[in-house]
Amino acid sequence: MDTIGKHFRTLTAKAFASHGFHEAEVLSRWPEIVGDDLAKLCTPERLKWSAPKSDEKPTATLHLRTSPGRSLELQYAESRIVERINTYLGYAAISRLKFKSGTAIAIAAKPPAPKPPPPLELDAIKDPDLKAALARLAAGVFTPSAGSPQAK
Repeated sequence: MDTIGKHFRTLTAKAFASHGFHEAEVLSRWPEIVGDDLAKLCTPERLKWSAPKSDEKPTATLHLRTSPGRSLELQYAESRIVERINTYLGYAAISRLKFKSGTAIAIAAKPPAPKPPPPLELDAIKDPDLKAALARLAAGVFTPSAGSPQAK
C-alpha cells in the first residue's frame, strides 16, 4: 500500500499551480528559506508571474500574508527575503513582495525537541526481573523510533 507522501506532489500540483506555485518547495521549506524569525511573521500566499521580457526568465511578485502590525517590519526585510528565496531557487525568480495583513499561519521548521526522560527511580524495587522489565520499558518509551520526527 502506498502512502500519501509518495503521491503528495501529484495530488497537490494543481492546487499549488492555481496560486502560482509551480514548485511547492517555497511553501514546504519556507522556514528553512527565510529563517524561523521571519517565517513566524509571514506566510507565502500567492505568486503572480509577469510576462517574460525577450529572452529573460519570468519574474514573480510574491504575495505574503503577514501578522497584524508586522507589514512595516517585513518591508524593511524585503530585500533579505527576496535574496534568500532567489538564492534557494538558484535564479532571480522573485522581483518583489506584496504584503497583506491578516493572520499569518506560522509554518514550523522542525518539530520541537523531545523532552528529556525523567530520572528513573528503580532503586526501591526489589524484584530484579521487574526492575529490568521497567528499565527496558522506559528505554523504549523515551527513545525515538526510526519513523518518528525526533529520530531524524
